[in-house]
Amino acid sequence: MKKFLSMLIVLSMVVALVVPVTANPGRTGGFTEAEETFGAVAAAVVTRIPGNMNQLDITVSIDGQIVAEATFMIPNNSAGEFRVGGFKVFVSTFGNTNIDTIFITHAECGVWGHQWCGVTGNFVQRPGPGVWTDHMWWYEICSRDDCGYALPLADIYLQFLEPGERGHATGSIWDANRGRSWSLVPEDIKDRLIHTFNVRWKDIVDWMDFGIVSRIEYVLDSQGVGWASGRRSGMSLYWITANPWDTDLMTHELIHNAQRFSNVPMWVHEGHADYARAKFGLFNEQSGWRLPPFGMDSMNPSTLPNSGFISGYVAGYGISAAFYRWIAANFNPNFVQELNYSLKAELVTNFQPDVLDVLEATTGVRGVPNPGGQGRYYADGRQFAWLTGIDVEPVALAGNRSTVVNALWAKYMEYSFELASVEMADWIPGFSTLEEAAGGRTVMQTATFVDGGLGFGNNGTPFAGESAFRLFDGLLTTKYCANVITHGGFWAIWSYTEAFVADRFIWATANDNLSLVRDRRMGDGWTLSGSNDGVNWTVLYIGTRDEYSNFNFTFYYADLDNDQAFRYYKLNSDTAGCSADIVQLSIVALTGIVPVAAVDTIEEE
Repeated sequence: MKKFLSMLIVLSMVVALVVPVTANPGRTGGFTEAEETFGAVAAAVVTRIPGNMNQLDITVSIDGQIVAEATFMIPNNSAGEFRVGGFKVFVSTFGNTNIDTIFITHAECGVWGHQWCGVTGNFVQRPGPGVWTDHMWWYEICSRDDCGYALPLADIYLQFLEPGERGHATGSIWDANRGRSWSLVPEDIKDRLIHTFNVRWKDIVDWMDFGIVSRIEYVLDSQGVGWASGRRSGMSLYWITANPWDTDLMTHELIHNAQRFSNVPMWVHEGHADYARAKFGLFNEQSGWRLPPFGMDSMNPSTLPNSGFISGYVAGYGISAAFYRWIAANFNPNFVQELNYSLKAELVTNFQPDVLDVLEATTGVRGVPNPGGQGRYYADGRQFAWLTGIDVEPVALAGNRSTVVNALWAKYMEYSFELASVEMADWIPGFSTLEEAAGGRTVMQTATFVDGGLGFGNNGTPFAGESAFRLFDGLLTTKYCANVITHGGFWAIWSYTEAFVADRFIWATANDNLSLVRDRRMGDGWTLSGSNDGVNWTVLYIGTRDEYSNFNFTFYYADLDNDQAFRYYKLNSDTAGCSADIVQLSIVALTGIVPVAAVDTIEEE
């Protein structure tokens, strides 16, 4: 049923108060016209009339001549698509007499010279233009055999939404304070995002959303890394400029846009998203992203087996995605796709009529009776039993776990332990605590952060996000994580109340060196230096990437051949031990000896 019903209004019969309106921004003065869309211009005016409804008049013009017009009755604050002759026009209003946004969404072929056929539902793949010929782009093509005109999907379905601008898909305004302008993103990054959308959006919805190609608003955020909500996705300006090849972050979020369910545990839907990123991603290799080869989510072999390991799938993201991959390889090759559809089996299709038409044509179902508008997830794991055939009684357990998934995970761990024994045979085990790494030596306790490099989420200040100051908070759960290219290296300077002779340098890995298989070690040639004025430095140690391994939350050390006392120390790595150019550590510390003269001075004072 159409959201808005067209009605013929005889204007002479209506006593109307006509109020001038205009489109966003400004919302002041004049008859509203949209920007020209492929040769046509839509315009509208809202008239206040007695009663509870308002009159909306829409016209479409080509070369200044009106070619279509229609009148509708609408309530206050309406938004939707309206049929105007051979066109569909999106209009959003506020109050009784104001229009906020108006644009053409569809034109039937032949109405205006076969220039654009809008949302026809007819798609074709063609080689991408210019440098993109190695990938096939999806185009939407005219349904008439004698036309052939087509546009790339991004031209129709992707909107790079600016702060304060109203979205074409959701009708809501993007936060002007939180948002950032796309003009701040280098063109090559934006080109890769457009390319990713043109290549993969149709593939994604074909795989997991009944083939429904919907409009997506893409925003640039000042927070986090990436997110998705409904028909809007976002990525952090700071993340994408620091990781210019991580454009498959868009692929991950497009999966969420296509899921259309949110009432499932985090590990379930994030596992879907990372599994699909591995399947559909175009630039994962260039960004250094991949799924872990086995299920060692946060453990060191010295702690195995560990009870926490048995339920590691709740970590989500790459951990559960790798788990899904193993299930698909050993039980059901279509497991992830079928799990997705079982989760949305009772999803109410509360969308525009065009979407309902497509859904009915592809599935025979126009809408399913679930007033909550959510998918169906069974906490006892029965969907996993159905799709894998594992013979385990489904029982829900605490912490979003179940007997079924625990049984599958235990089998996955058997596989992981076997693989790990081979792949990690030559890894350096390290130590679980700072005290163990110190080996009975005196850990100097008065370290104070002086200066250091910026990290992810820094917001332009060294005291925010994952910047160098995190190395000195004493917590394994925080970290200094930086891209050595875009953040200008990986470095930190710290000081002590008294000079001392450092004899051992200790550092600790962070939370996801192993779980995401992101080799975030310092590169060959990293250095530790000492100084007494913070300006002139003496190199005390030159290290390599192979002096430690990629276990999480693990301490390593290097003994120093040093007999000089220093008050300032500096860690520096200009390169990373991985193709993604990322280095991360959680803690640094020194052991040492305060010179006798300094001790005597302290006692005399």
